[in-house]
Amino acid sequence: ARNSPRFLLLQAMDIPVPSAHRGPDEPPRPVSEALASIDPQNTTLFIGGLDDNIDDNMLLHYFQPFGKIIYLRVPPGKKCGFVQFDNRKSAENALEGMAGARVGHCTLR
Repeated sequence: ARNSPRFLLLQAMDIPVPSAHRGPDEPPRPVSEALASIDPQNTTLFIGGLDDNIDDNMLLHYFQPFGKIIYLRVPPGKKCGFVQFDNRKSAENALEGMAGARVGHCTLR
């Protein structure tokens, strides 16, 4: 079964936030979630699980409608991509707007 690609404001890492960085009654949460709340200036989306045929131009086509892109890269053979917007609101709009969208043969989630 093929994994659906993911796109997040930060690359998800399924390791818990150390207890020193959360309240005593707060459950463990992914580092990406904790960092997103710490760094409100982050404007980069990580898109993982892409088809091999997705390139920079194709990713640009899908994400450009959400705002000014200042960096975009699909590393060859890595099945992932990075899209950096010039502001946080554009990144959040892209994150929300692309949920469930088809990119090539993949559905983003």
